[in-house]
Amino acid sequence: MDSDSPPTTAPVHIGRLLEDALERLRPGGDKVLLDICRRWEMLVGPAIAANARPVGLKDHLLLVDVASSVWMQQLQFLKAEMIARINAGLPEAGIEKIRFRVSRS
Repeated sequence: MDSDSPPTTAPVHIGRLLEDALERLRPGGDKVLLDICRRWEMLVGPAIAANARPVGLKDHLLLVDVASSVWMQQLQFLKAEMIARINAGLPEAGIEKIRFRVSRS
């Protein structure tokens, strides 16, 4: 530890440290993506959440990995509804588009 660092009085959760670091490096965008990830199942429902997950956010475009090409096609039909639900649940997200891709894992 650096001798110039002020002493800490209480332990800090690693998640809080990571959130702070992300905010300093890229204000706003990563916090919004983190909020979407945390609330994903509530925003899109359990069936979609079990087969799709948000992985990136840039310029109001949400990138979502899906389990299969069948799910990707199904979600294309639900795209407008998903955008509306995400923006209703997290107005600060300001999602305008969603791009789906079949997950590599």
